Amino acid sequence: MSTQRFLVLGVIVLVANAVCEGAEAGLKQAPRLLYTNDRVEALRGRMAADPAVRKRWEAVVRRANAMLDDELVSKEYAEGGTGQHGNYGRPSSQMAQMGQTLGLAFRMTGDARYAEKLKSAMLHYAAYQRWAGDGGHTPRWNSELNTARFCYGYAVGYDCIYDVLSADERKDIAGALVRLGIEPTLNDWILGDKRIH
Repeated sequence: MSTQRFLVLGVIVLVANAVCEGAEAGLKQAPRLLYTNDRVEALRGRMAADPAVRKRWEAVVRRANAMLDDELVSKEYAEGGTGQHGNYGRPSSQMAQMGQTLGLAFRMTGDARYAEKLKSAMLHYAAYQRWAGDGGHTPRWNSELNTARFCYGYAVGYDCIYDVLSADERKDIAGALVRLGIEPTLNDWILGDKRIH
């Protein structure tokens, strides 16, 4: 098995394991990936007891506040790049960072501004046609490292703000994750019928 296929398979196993562990622990509702209720409470306790942890948390809040004013990367910019990754590095990095940072900030504070910005980003990037550059490969690659970053940001973000999303928003965001991230990755790297690697 090639290193790349092994890594992709490893990520899928880790995410599946996290979801299964959450289900076994009785976590029937979101969040159950990273920022569970128990972990949020533990972090609050550590912040109260350790000034260094409190200082790191304050840095997270500053980053989250700055992200509230960040412009989202246009589809035209992302699709306008050439090479293996095109211009998808900037939007995929932004989504990964927003999912993690805004998701944690929302879970810790309940401040709806963080959830709204994260929701806006996920709905914005759901309008993309793909989450991977067109590297001129034959056959064409439909997923690459940027696809994984989008998937990470979506998974963490969706899990963190699940309760504030409407049913239609959940459907749109989850549908985009499957259509633009999970299916292309499985088809390119894992499933035998369409696998190209």
